[in-house]
Amino acid sequence: MNAVKQLNSESLIVNTLRSEIEIGVLQPGQRLLQDELALRFHVSRVPVRDAIKTLESIGLVTLLPNRTAQVTCLCAAEVEEIFSIRIMLECDLIERATANAGATDHVRVSEISGMLDKVRTGERFAALDRELHAALYAQAGLHRQFEIVTNLGQLLARYYSSALNLKSYHGECQGGHHQIVEAFIQGNSRSAATHLKLHLQTAQAKILKSFTRKGGHSA
Repeated sequence: MNAVKQLNSESLIVNTLRSEIEIGVLQPGQRLLQDELALRFHVSRVPVRDAIKTLESIGLVTLLPNRTAQVTCLCAAEVEEIFSIRIMLECDLIERATANAGATDHVRVSEISGMLDKVRTGERFAALDRELHAALYAQAGLHRQFEIVTNLGQLLARYYSSALNLKSYHGECQGGHHQIVEAFIQGNSRSAATHLKLHLQTAQAKILKSFTRKGGHSA
């Protein structure tokens, strides 16, 4: 396998497994065997090994002995820690971005928020939610900080699929989005950060409640 083909294979494996982890097809604790994945993707073990290392580097996979790995399990305390970090970093991002945003940014976030009002599937909701937050933070100009936030969000994505009922969560979530977007458009950095914090705390409470229903174990 040449270098370009190997890199393309690795990217395909990474994107496929990441998506399956995020939507709950691959469950926390589920084993990922290199030989099985090589057969599935019709490749050698080399791109599979590299793909698993990439997923491990962003926390979605935990490496185990004997060329195996598993989908990372999170406990309630780890979820709380991740949200604590997200709140700190994302509130900083939106404060900076709100101060720097212009008319084009305002139109963009309004458009995405409007699309979220009409969404009816969990997968589409998750994609638009990521797009909205990216648009809200874009003008902060802190690319490394945004990358950290994105990776932390990926760690929690699977729990939005498995723990939250879209119909009941949609109204609460969109209520928060509307308040954030309104403050963003008005250029009120402090208000945008305040509403964002409440928005993230709502998601945290929903996920932790699902942990309680499962007896306090990792989801």
